[in-house]
Amino acid sequence: MSASTSWRAIIDGRLWEAERLSGAGFPLRTVALELPGGGTCVVSPTRGIDPAPLVERAGDVRYLLAPNHFHYMGIAPWMEKCPRALPVCGPVARPRLTKKVEVPWTDLEELAAALPDDASLLQPEGTRNGEVWLRVGSTWVVCDAFFNLPVMPSGALGMFCRLTSMAPGLKIGGTWKYLALKDRTKYAAWIERTLEQHPPDRLVASHGAIAEGADLADQIRALVRARL
Repeated sequence: MSASTSWRAIIDGRLWEAERLSGAGFPLRTVALELPGGGTCVVSPTRGIDPAPLVERAGDVRYLLAPNHFHYMGIAPWMEKCPRALPVCGPVARPRLTKKVEVPWTDLEELAAALPDDASLLQPEGTRNGEVWLRVGSTWVVCDAFFNLPVMPSGALGMFCRLTSMAPGLKIGGTWKYLALKDRTKYAAWIERTLEQHPPDRLVASHGAIAEGADLADQIRALVRARL
């Protein structure tokens, strides 16, 4: 992929990311995984991020995953540009998404069957927003469950981040704790099990810098225990 595009490799030749800032200066990330047989699955398609360079590099976008019931605004614009793409969401997120975007939503099972052997969809238990994560080897692609803003933003955005404990550094924000979770105990138990089964060394969140390290699973475990 040419250096002139906004798409960058996370795992070269397999996993890609593009990022833009919202009007308030909040980082918005879209991630794409190349699929066996060609094409990609795009996680959290974002308005204002151009799919054309991705299509040129990896073929048609085959799936558009709305990773929770808040991340839907890019679905329709991306479907206009990628008419063969199937919109996908989880069962918990579907009731709200169906009201927000009138498209024929595809079940997670169809997407899961199209993933590479070392990839899977993770469905956190105990959520209200129906969050779905993508695991690729030891990389976790998550949405709003974690934030990783290196510095505290200024202005109104900074005030919001302070009030919700979203920055600086790797955080579980108040928006997740109070709005996205239905059962904190159930979610905390699920993530403890998942950290044992699939310990990550890279965390790619929708908002903020990519977190990496051999001790990342321990960092996440400590964060969950402290915040939840």
